[in-house]
Amino acid sequence: MAAIMTLSLETFTAFVRERHADQTSMSGGAYIEHLLRVLATRRASLGSLPAGMLSEGEIEEALLVAIGHDLIEDEKATENEVRAIGGSENLVTRLTALARMEPKPVYQQWIAGIVETRDPVLVIVKLADNLGYSSPTVETAVTRRRL
Repeated sequence: MAAIMTLSLETFTAFVRERHADQTSMSGGAYIEHLLRVLATRRASLGSLPAGMLSEGEIEEALLVAIGHDLIEDEKATENEVRAIGGSENLVTRLTALARMEPKPVYQQWIAGIVETRDPVLVIVKLADNLGYSSPTVETAVTRRRL
């Protein structure tokens, strides 16, 4: 997917912060912290990709997808609202592809569908999303909350 950037990461991050402001994570913290961890993970790893794997525009869009990956799924924004603030069709398509909507498919089938798109941005962001839930701090907080 070719990416045409009209939406800055700063503007989109502010939009995501506003939309997720009232949401808490499984560990009880502000949900935006999870999204910022995913963004940080992607920002750190995108520089180590093989040269030419993603264009500069796709790398920039991967960061947008990372911070906004739960907007559609959590019903914090619609596709049209993302477009209205300058989100490209590719961004909207990617955010929608990462949304596990009702009726929720079996998780493994949903992940297989993401892999089958052959879109490296989707795969990279979903991996970062899963890593965001597997840090020792998050696991400890979630375990304590369940006890």
